[in-house]
Amino acid sequence: MSCSRHIVRNIDGTPQELKVRLAAMHLTGKATQWHHNYMSTRYGLFPSWTDYIIAISARFCELFDPLAELVALKQDSDTVVVVYLDKFETARMRLVLPEAHALSIFLANMNPHLSLHTRQFEVTTISGGAKIAMLHESSLAHAPTKVHKAPFNPSQYHLSSKTPSSTPLLQHNEAATDDQPEDTPVISINALNGSTSYNCMRMIGQYGKTKLHTLIDPGSTHNFVDINIANHIGCKLEPTKPMSLEQIDVARTADCIDTSTRGGH
Repeated sequence: MSCSRHIVRNIDGTPQELKVRLAAMHLTGKATQWHHNYMSTRYGLFPSWTDYIIAISARFCELFDPLAELVALKQDSDTVVVVYLDKFETARMRLVLPEAHALSIFLANMNPHLSLHTRQFEVTTISGGAKIAMLHESSLAHAPTKVHKAPFNPSQYHLSSKTPSSTPLLQHNEAATDDQPEDTPVISINALNGSTSYNCMRMIGQYGKTKLHTLIDPGSTHNFVDINIANHIGCKLEPTKPMSLEQIDVARTADCIDTSTRGGH
């Protein structure tokens, strides 16, 4: 039970001889029972206001240290300034404290960021310090929030780099293309003519004891060999189905009939 409920402060000019009677009219519960027991020990004589305050405080105020309670009152991160001010003023009413000392405790227990901002104005009263703190608190609440972006990573834009998200996408694309018809075979005109270009590479291979000059063009999907050369070096030939051949360089499509492939490498 709070001790402050049973203490009548001299704020309305109540005469000393009537304070005990007025306080007794507002007591409830255990306090009323205690009052009757206390008055029975005095044989109906009303005590002085000072004696009554000492007696009731000794009964209901187990630990009454208003200064310690005021110093322990702090503003946490979830408490706004106006709520902190109300609690501070309520705790301050229980003791007589100079304004400078109370202001020092008020600023010391305030939110550190708000306290530092308020101290810059060299306030001299609690009401003035609370007003500045509330204005700064309101400005922080309406300040636009900054979006934190990840630092620029140039490696993710390199052709050889692979991000984790690209792997599932590639697998999905591969699965989707399984049901699609195969592309039309393509062979570059450079490989057919035996001419080299910036993207056509000449290599020397060997079949048996015969050396062969091979042109590798990344634009070709199939490799072709002259049938006369294949017969001359003794390649094993197997007939295949006719297929359409698209010459990219001349934008023309033709049919390859009786096409043979080389086997027996």
